Amino acid sequence: MISADITCPDCGSKDTYEDEDRGEIVCSDCGLIIEENIMVDSQGSRPSKSIMESPQEYDQRLSKEEDEFVAKNSSEEFDPEWADSPVQVYSATTRKSLEESWDDWKGVSLEAEANKSVQRSSASRLLEEANTYLGADPSSRFNRSELFRPFFGLHSRGVSHRMTEDKLRPKADSLSATDKSEATKSIADAAANRTEKFRAKVSDERNLPGPVCTLLNSTGLPPRKYHVPGSVSLNGTQGFDSISKPRRIDFELYLDLNQIQNRPWPLHLWSEQILSGKGVREVLQKGGALSRKAGEYLLDLNQRSILKHDVSGFIQNLLDLEKIDFSSDVREEIEVESFGLLEEFSSSQIEHDGITTNLLDLFVQNYCLAAYQDSSKNQRIPTIFWRFDEHKKIDRLSNLTLISTPIAFAVATTVASKGHSCGSLFEIAHTDCIHGLTNADNIASLNQFWKFSLQEIGRNDLLSVLPL
Repeated sequence: MISADITCPDCGSKDTYEDEDRGEIVCSDCGLIIEENIMVDSQGSRPSKSIMESPQEYDQRLSKEEDEFVAKNSSEEFDPEWADSPVQVYSATTRKSLEESWDDWKGVSLEAEANKSVQRSSASRLLEEANTYLGADPSSRFNRSELFRPFFGLHSRGVSHRMTEDKLRPKADSLSATDKSEATKSIADAAANRTEKFRAKVSDERNLPGPVCTLLNSTGLPPRKYHVPGSVSLNGTQGFDSISKPRRIDFELYLDLNQIQNRPWPLHLWSEQILSGKGVREVLQKGGALSRKAGEYLLDLNQRSILKHDVSGFIQNLLDLEKIDFSSDVREEIEVESFGLLEEFSSSQIEHDGITTNLLDLFVQNYCLAAYQDSSKNQRIPTIFWRFDEHKKIDRLSNLTLISTPIAFAVATTVASKGHSCGSLFEIAHTDCIHGLTNADNIASLNQFWKFSLQEIGRNDLLSVLPL
């Protein structure tokens, strides 16, 4: 542990130090972890950039860690509490109680005493779990938090409960009963204060880790790994094991992005940015189970029409990611006209297969549903998503509409009508189709239907400006 010449951004103290064992720079006064995941080379200097992994490396590590966790925490037998469910949930292995573990760890331990009096709140538990997923906890080798910008904001790094308690905890050697009681009370008080301080972070729906906490809370999912037999699978005939928690949250945050943040974006580009690897294809193949909250997002998204807020959020993505650049006046004009174009499609009735529908719904149903590749049929099949109901049975939800596709087409068309380059916008509109994540056969059919729709609403003037 060496002195660090850094000022704490929270309290302004210059009394900071570097914990080499943990790879952290910590404020001695308030306990804030100022930097973490520090690497030191042979000359004793720190590299300027954080540890990064490729999608493949991240994917491999995640799979290995998941397998190790399952092997450690589940047996070959199935949980009798889920006997009435169509899925097979693995039983927990027999482990020592927490108090026994503490005692084994360090004789008569102060931590054991504190644990008896300090009950961690659900808010603290959710926060820790969310930070683990993001890699934002002090023990993580790779912090993914920044990968979620600009779609989600981030809370500033808070005080580590471990560091706070370490600071309060005296050496366990030769402690009197009074000393132990006082130390335990101090830790308990610190825990209560921490809970209040972090409560907002847990409930903030715009800034991480709040959205992750929401998805982790009361999921209705089995407590451990489970197997879905092929006989009850909603997507294909093959049985499969449960989706790992990080994979599930990756996808569920995409649902949050569309339904809560109103910032629709191609599913492929989302998974690529957050280094989801093959995770998105696994979710589309299996369809779930999703958490209860994510299931609500999915149902709400498919039961509503595209909103002006969705178009505005999509354009904001383009600006934040520097895909386009124009003034606020031009932006407002493009937003209004793009949304107006989608409204025209929505109000234009058409007969299809003996059913009266509208151009927008027909476009969405034929080309914009999240899908998986069925190898036996050699075609893309729209994924049927599901969750567990209150009786632990499979609750069929619906398909997922990838609304970024029609929005991207509308914005690109509007931009083209004003004489601006729109090729990159059509690339964004095509991306989920190109990567096989939708039920569209190919780009040509996708483009052709869009041009057909423009003709149907009498906007032939737009056809001549499209690079399709």
